[in-house]
Amino acid sequence: MNKDQFKRAIDQVEPPVEMKERVKRYVENAAKNQQRAGESMRITKMLPKRFGAVAAGFLILALAGGIYYGWEQRNATPHAIGPEPTTTTGQLAPSGTSTPGSVHLPKLELPKETGPLMDMIGLFVYKGRIYTQTASSLAPERAKDLLGEKVGRTTGGIDEWSKQSDYATELASTIGQSDIYSVQGYDESFRLMTYDLVDGQVYAQLYENLNDRSLVKGEDLFGLLGLKNEVTSAEYVTFSNWNQGENHRTTVANRSAVDEFVDALYEAKPLDRKAYLDTDLYSEENGQAFLHLVLKDGTDVELRLFQQGYVSYGFADVLFKVDGSAFENLWKELMQL
Repeated sequence: MNKDQFKRAIDQVEPPVEMKERVKRYVENAAKNQQRAGESMRITKMLPKRFGAVAAGFLILALAGGIYYGWEQRNATPHAIGPEPTTTTGQLAPSGTSTPGSVHLPKLELPKETGPLMDMIGLFVYKGRIYTQTASSLAPERAKDLLGEKVGRTTGGIDEWSKQSDYATELASTIGQSDIYSVQGYDESFRLMTYDLVDGQVYAQLYENLNDRSLVKGEDLFGLLGLKNEVTSAEYVTFSNWNQGENHRTTVANRSAVDEFVDALYEAKPLDRKAYLDTDLYSEENGQAFLHLVLKDGTDVELRLFQQGYVSYGFADVLFKVDGSAFENLWKELMQL
């Protein structure tokens, strides 16, 4: 396995926003004790088991150098949860525009800080759009079924020292060289996938363009994911289990509660997530869970649920406020109340 293939394998281990949140917590604890080197073994034990020795070793080296993957949630203003920010309805705006009152997911830009301390995520540029790693995954054995037409091959070229102009280079990426394909059943402007066969092993990763868009309701995002009437099973992971890297899944037996929840997601109200990052929404660990919706095509969509009725997807800077009864019914199933 060459360097680029190794990096892609590492990138596929876990959605970047979750990994950063977990790793950041461990690094902060290590710094307080001024024992980062001594803490390395503890960090390794607390990482998800699927990392394996090689991946865990890679992460420790990254921590030692001050580099970790994940997109920084910047400029958040601490405050307690109060009245929701005011939004109004509208239509999904074309790329580069914003509907008044909607939540706009801005176009990704290179952070002002460059060099080895800059955060990076897996991404590539195609037709002027930036596609990034996502909270949806696809089992290798199902990847071939969704493999569409090859649209190109990434060239690398984006790293910690890149300039903003590098993001304008077609097929430039942070993932080295990889073949890019369309995904059957999904809008090419939204989702593409990498697909590589190495020593008989399939490496497939979904990438999505969820930046530079305006969202007026849940359907503008969840419709792209194709959730409605496509869920074959639902499972959840408690926050404490996820936080320990175990990710033990429990099946949601009440399918009617799941279907009701998905319908409500399409009508959910979008809110700017940056306004909530440092609120007690994220500090109440017992009030969070991760819901996995497995679709007919084998796609596994992970949603982060907050007891107050909020839902987030991946690292997109948007929260969705879901109808009270639909959310509460599902939450009772997850908490086994």
